[in-house]
Amino acid sequence: MNPEVTQEVVDRVHPLAGALVIALDERGYGPDLTLSEEDVSEVREGLNELYGQQELRDAVRGLLNLGAFLQEQGAEQASTALYDVLAEQPLLDALDALNAERQEQAAEDVAKSSDALRKFAGADTQKKAPQVGEKKPDGALSLDQLKFPKRL
Repeated sequence: MNPEVTQEVVDRVHPLAGALVIALDERGYGPDLTLSEEDVSEVREGLNELYGQQELRDAVRGLLNLGAFLQEQGAEQASTALYDVLAEQPLLDALDALNAERQEQAAEDVAKSSDALRKFAGADTQKKAPQVGEKKPDGALSLDQLKFPKRL
């Protein structure tokens, strides 16, 4: 691969994926390219260090893209070995935990925004459905006053 292209790829992906790109680039891409046990354990250890951090998503995304590239190059063993690491249950559980955390944070952010808008607009201006026994607001019609077409 072209060294300039390699550096451009490395600059765009997570450092864990970038280090693997550099190591594999030195070996040359093609059907004979394989991932050694050392490569696999380095990827696994790098991912383990990222558990609980949002950065884990970027690393996994970069490694998935690298796996797809390896598959395109015909390096089946290398892509399969990489995908096997990415499909391990502890990693999937860590990603699920990050997703749950992200959803909770998003729900909290929406609630805060909603509260801020409610305070800005004034809580008394919030529209409410009339309750049984309450006086109707001025201009409100009862259902009896509406002329619905009769059914045959």
